[in-house]
Amino acid sequence: MLFDADADENDLKTIIGQKRRYLNKLKEQQAAFGLHTPPHVLIQIEDLEAEIEDLESKLASFNNGKNDTISWQALVIDTDNHWREIIANNINLLGGTAIDCHSIPTEEQRDIIDACAVAVVGSITATGPEPKSDDWIPDMTRLGRRLPIILLTSWQQRDMAISLRHALRNDNNNVTIATIFKENFDVHWFSQIVHQLLPTER
Repeated sequence: MLFDADADENDLKTIIGQKRRYLNKLKEQQAAFGLHTPPHVLIQIEDLEAEIEDLESKLASFNNGKNDTISWQALVIDTDNHWREIIANNINLLGGTAIDCHSIPTEEQRDIIDACAVAVVGSITATGPEPKSDDWIPDMTRLGRRLPIILLTSWQQRDMAISLRHALRNDNNNVTIATIFKENFDVHWFSQIVHQLLPTER
């Protein structure tokens, strides 16, 4: 896809989102093939990564030209490096900065939470073969008291997501939580949810 020099910020975000979705599909193929990944798939992945990096640089330049940009931070919690990278890239495209974590910050680390406007929480499974909701629901409840949460889950873990939503609602009726399934992840939908959850003034 050729880049139009006159494209505005939204066009750039759309192009990047489309290329990133295609890249994610190619990476799924690479994961399935493993060491036997066809060379053309590897070449397409390299090419797309380079194109996305170039477009993101252009978008960053576009954003740097704006005056009075208000920056915000998002706490991104996921043990899956691939998904942490996807979410961090999308946060950056929306004008924010991602703070990467493998687990929910402790009470002693509350300054990390206080510096953020929203939390995006993915896989935070406990050690062991099966994740136990009892192990992390109390921590998520504590996090939900301080930040709006986007829960990034899978269909396989939907029961845990439902349990978490119930626990958060029971703890605090004013809690704000949105759920996105990884299998249906869409850049535009994610963008809309983030903008709805961000405070109007930062």
